[in-house]
Amino acid sequence: MKVYFSFLVCCFVVANLTAFVISFTTIPRRVKRDAAERTRPAGRDVRIANSKIIQSNNNGNKAVTYSTTTATATTTISSSTITSSIAEARIETEQEEEAASLTSVQQSTFSFPIQVKFSSPPTLGTVTNANTAKTSQDLMQESRNIILSWYDEFIESTSFFQRDPKDALKFTIPLFHTATVTLSEQEGEKKVQKDKEIGESEQPINCLFFKIHVDGATEKDYAMLCAKIYESQQEYNCKLLTSSSSSSCAEKGEGGCFVIENACLKDIVQKYFRQVKPHPGYDAKDFSFDDDDDDDSTIRIKDILNPALLEELLSRGFVTVDTNITTTASEIAALSNVLTSKTVQERTVRSDTVAFIDSDMARKCGIQKQFGILMEVANYLNQNLHWDSMRSGYKPIFPATEQCPLTNPANIQIASYGHGEFYVPHSDNLLVMGQNHETGASLVRSNYRQFTCILYCNDDWDMKVHGGALRIYPGTIDVTDPMSVKAHNVPYTDVNPTNGKLLIFDSRLVHSVEKVLDPYKKRLAMTIWINRPEDNGVSVNVWNENEERVEWYRLF
Repeated sequence: MKVYFSFLVCCFVVANLTAFVISFTTIPRRVKRDAAERTRPAGRDVRIANSKIIQSNNNGNKAVTYSTTTATATTTISSSTITSSIAEARIETEQEEEAASLTSVQQSTFSFPIQVKFSSPPTLGTVTNANTAKTSQDLMQESRNIILSWYDEFIESTSFFQRDPKDALKFTIPLFHTATVTLSEQEGEKKVQKDKEIGESEQPINCLFFKIHVDGATEKDYAMLCAKIYESQQEYNCKLLTSSSSSSCAEKGEGGCFVIENACLKDIVQKYFRQVKPHPGYDAKDFSFDDDDDDDSTIRIKDILNPALLEELLSRGFVTVDTNITTTASEIAALSNVLTSKTVQERTVRSDTVAFIDSDMARKCGIQKQFGILMEVANYLNQNLHWDSMRSGYKPIFPATEQCPLTNPANIQIASYGHGEFYVPHSDNLLVMGQNHETGASLVRSNYRQFTCILYCNDDWDMKVHGGALRIYPGTIDVTDPMSVKAHNVPYTDVNPTNGKLLIFDSRLVHSVEKVLDPYKKRLAMTIWINRPEDNGVSVNVWNENEERVEWYRLF
C-alpha cells in the first residue's frame, strides 16, 4: 500500500515538473516496456513513463496518456493496512498530507503582452499618398501572420499541448492542472522615433499588440511556460533575422524588418528563475538495473561498499575504493562524442569539457554498469547509515523522508580535463549568504547536495607525473571562501584518478582538480551528486544571464 501510494505521488510530481521541460529537449528517452514483460520498478531513465506519460516525437505518434489526474483520485486504503501498526498509519497519513499539498496549490489567471515590431521601408517615410497606408496595412498583416505562425509552431512543438478544436488560438496543458492558454490581438498603435543614422528623418516604427492569457495555472507552472515561450520566441526571432538580408531588409524596399518583442516576458522569467528551489531529486529506490544487465556476474554497490568504508566516510568525510568497474578505450571513445561543450564557468575557475547523460545515453555509450553503480549509492547509504543519529533538524522534502533522506538526480556528469586544464578549490555545496525563514540563519547551503560520488576512467594514470589529482581538504565543510584553503595552507589529501577508483565524499568539503600535466592524456571522470532535500532555505539562480535562458539541467 505504501509503495503504491508513494508511486502515485511521485508520478504526479515528476509529470508536473519534468515532462513538460523534457518534451522540448533532444535527449532521447526510452518508453516503458509492457508490464507483462517487466515486473520490477523501472529505472530512472523511464520516470516519464512511470508517470503514465508516453512521449513520442512530432513526426510520429503524438499520443499522450496521463491517467493520474490527482495524487489521491485512484487511491484506496484498506482497513487492514491502516490498523496494521501505528507507525505505518502515521507514515501513510504523512503521505496523504503530502499528496493533498500537491493538489491544493493555488491556481490563478495570468497574462502578459507580446508586440510584433516592424520597421517600414525608407520609401514609406517620404510617400504621403494612399499607398503609404496600404503598405502599412500590408506590413501589419505580415506581422500578424508572423505571430500566428510562431504561435502555431509553439503549440505543435510538443504533444503535451492540446489545441482547442473550436479555437485555433487556444490550447490546454493537462500536466499543468489543465491550464488554458489563449492568444488574443489587442488595439495596436503606431509610434514614430528618430533615427540618427538617416539624418534625423522620421522613420515609422509600427507595433502590433497581442496578449497571452493563462488560466488555471500555478505560479510555478506559469513561470515554466513563460520560460518556454521566451525560448521559442528567441529562436523564432533568429529565423526572422536569417530570412531577412544581413545588410538590411529595408534596403530592398520589399517590406519591413520584423521582431517579436518580449522584454516583459524576459522580466517574468528572470524574476522567478533567479531564486527558485532546486528539484528535490527522485526516490533512490526507483533505480534498478535492466533485466539484461542484472545477472549473477553483475557487480553491485553492495559488493563494493561495507560498514568499515561507511565509518571511514563519516569520520574523514571521504572514502576511496578500487573497483573492477573500469572503462574501456571503446567506451571512452563513445563518450568523446557527447563531450562537446566546455563548462559555462569562467576559464580562470574551471576549464574542463562536460556533458550530462541519462540512462539511455549511458547505454548508447556502453557505460550502463558505471551509470548503475553510481545510481545505486544513494539507496545503499539510505539503508546502511544510521540516520536517526544524523538528523539535521530540517524537514525532508518529498520524496526524501527522515528514514531515507537521500535522493538521486536524473543524470550523471561526464567531465574531461585535457592538458593544462583544472578546477580551482571549490565546494559542491557551499555556505552562502541567504535567509532561512525557519531559523533566521543568515548563511544557507547553495543546494541540496550531500555526497559527491566520482568513478574515474583513466588507465595508467600517475598523478605525480600526469597531474590531475583530486585534492580534497578534510574538515572544511563550513568554509565560506574555498580559495582561502591555499592561503592558510590547509592540509589536504590527493586522490589518484585511476581507472575503476570510486571516490565518495561530503559535498560540502572543499576540493579541487589539479592541472593536467601530460599533453597526450585526458582525465575522464563520471560524477553523481546525491541530494538530501530539506526545507532549509536553499534557493538557486538558474537564469543564465549571458545566454538569456534557463539552465534546466540544474533544476532536474
